[in-house]
Amino acid sequence: MGFAALPNPTGRHGGAGLTVNFDITKIVDELHLNNAIDANALDVMIQPVNMVADGNEVTIDRVSIYRKG
Repeated sequence: MGFAALPNPTGRHGGAGLTVNFDITKIVDELHLNNAIDANALDVMIQPVNMVADGNEVTIDRVSIYRKG
């Protein structure tokens, strides 16, 4: 996955960040069928593909998981 246009810190929205959606339905279904998930204590790990250079700041303000249906 790549991003063609990242937010501009001096632009109209002030570089408010990115919104990325992932469909985890199949993963959660598989864990549920194998009794390997506790929906009340779901651990999420976010890990960069490459190292973040010293002096750069990466923040994650919110991670939400929603159930459809």
